[in-house]
Amino acid sequence: MPLSQRKLSSAKHPLSETKIIEEDVVSLIANLDNEKSDDEFDLNESLFFPTTWTTKGSLTCAFWELPNWLQDNNDIIRGYRRPTFSYLKCIKSLFYLHNESVNIWSHLFGAILFAGLSLATHFYLMDHPTLKQSDYIAFYCFMAGAMICLGLSSSFHTMCCHSEKVCANWNRCDYVGIVALIIGSTCPIIYYGFYCNNLLKIVYLTMMLVFGGATISVAVALRFRRPEFRWFRTGLFFALGGSSVIPVIHAIFLYGFHLSYEVISLKWLAITGSLYMFGAFLYGTRLPERLFPGKFDIWGSSHQFFHFFVVAAAVFHYYGVFHSMLYWHKFFVNIYSFADGFEKEHVSITQETLYKQNKEDADKEKSKDDEEVVQQLINQTKNKQPAAKTKVK
Repeated sequence: MPLSQRKLSSAKHPLSETKIIEEDVVSLIANLDNEKSDDEFDLNESLFFPTTWTTKGSLTCAFWELPNWLQDNNDIIRGYRRPTFSYLKCIKSLFYLHNESVNIWSHLFGAILFAGLSLATHFYLMDHPTLKQSDYIAFYCFMAGAMICLGLSSSFHTMCCHSEKVCANWNRCDYVGIVALIIGSTCPIIYYGFYCNNLLKIVYLTMMLVFGGATISVAVALRFRRPEFRWFRTGLFFALGGSSVIPVIHAIFLYGFHLSYEVISLKWLAITGSLYMFGAFLYGTRLPERLFPGKFDIWGSSHQFFHFFVVAAAVFHYYGVFHSMLYWHKFFVNIYSFADGFEKEHVSITQETLYKQNKEDADKEKSKDDEEVVQQLINQTKNKQPAAKTKVK
């Protein structure tokens, strides 16, 4: 049966509607080269679905034109960049529209945003009277983790069309960035959750570093890059993120829910975790493009939503970390102010008391002296009176 006469079912996935043997494809391509080599033609008339077969030399192509190492999500059908084998061409792809544009720019803007927040926060807090070096380390562990994650993610989505080897290497960097964000986000939680207990801080930080290292070692393995391991990769990062919940639960037991809202910014942590989980759910289930293949090729795919949720969650976590920092140090400022005020008040009270006591003692001494002087005068007067009488006689 000629290809043009095969009936397609619109209820099925465009790429699975028709079983096409290799000879038919070769024949079709040969006809295209002979008849329409310089033009685009509508594949809905002959093969897959309503789209266009890309012209030779076009910057973007369709899913079935990609090499195997670039094929990941067959629900995203159009707008793929061809392999460039050039870093410069990958960078130039920043400036034309394709199905990675939103992924690249969302996390690139996110990385720039957190760089700006880091500088602004530093200048805002640099003169704070009670901040210690460890406070800055905990805070910038998170900020660095966010910038590393967003920067490496944007770089991966920019360079993934270079070549198979370069794509694999940048994909590993992307996974390392995710681990950096998870560990960096957990550092201030542990630091402020156990602010007065160094042992627990060391235990939980060591636990997160060990889990993070194990996650990286598995995630960068070549076999786990394949599409069939998508849920495994998602579950692996879920497990690492879930391990950060352990110190949160411990802190809640220590402080109770009410105080945890201040000490570890529990409300903002809950919002952050919800955003991460919902974004990961969309990424894992490939919604909404799985329900409407080809409709979200350039805008609105699951991976794009995932990127936006990651940036939003990181911003909320920044606010939570900042809130915890200010809470603890406002608390200490109040203590120091109270102690300082008490000391001044105590000194003034003591000085006043000593003055009164000294005055009373001085008055007593003066009274004694006055009494003695008066007594001496009386005695002298008594002694002189007889002599005066004798002289008169």
